Amino acid sequence: MFNQVFIRQLTECTYRDAGFQSLLDPEFDSLAEYKTMMKLLSYEGTFNVIDFKDHISDEKGGPVTHGGIEIDGKGEMVPVETALAEDNDLMIEQSLDFILEFQNTQTPDSSSVLTKSSGPKVIPSSISVEKFLIDDKKYRTLSDH
Repeated sequence: MFNQVFIRQLTECTYRDAGFQSLLDPEFDSLAEYKTMMKLLSYEGTFNVIDFKDHISDEKGGPVTHGGIEIDGKGEMVPVETALAEDNDLMIEQSLDFILEFQNTQTPDSSSVLTKSSGPKVIPSSISVEKFLIDDKKYRTLSDH
């Protein structure tokens, strides 16, 4: 389900690109699409897939990772990135990334490629999105992944 801020942004996007209209169709079920993705990633129950994005979301949704906005010297909103974004993606402030942890639910055996491990664990309170912005290139955004 989309929050109200995102719905308002999508509505504004439909004025520039009619392709966004399908996302506002009452029959469109983004939650079902998300659940299908999570089921596929679980590899038939082999993994418990945990989505940590909710730990860093607020009332406006997840952190902006695409179509960011900044305030310029005149106090006006301007797009953070213009070289790597299409015109209809400028200033749409979307959160497109997922933060997932895959926990193996199977008992390991010596013949399996998938083995249970006591490897690193995600600490929800340590999750954040750090922007890598630069000023001396045509593009402004560097990816953290």
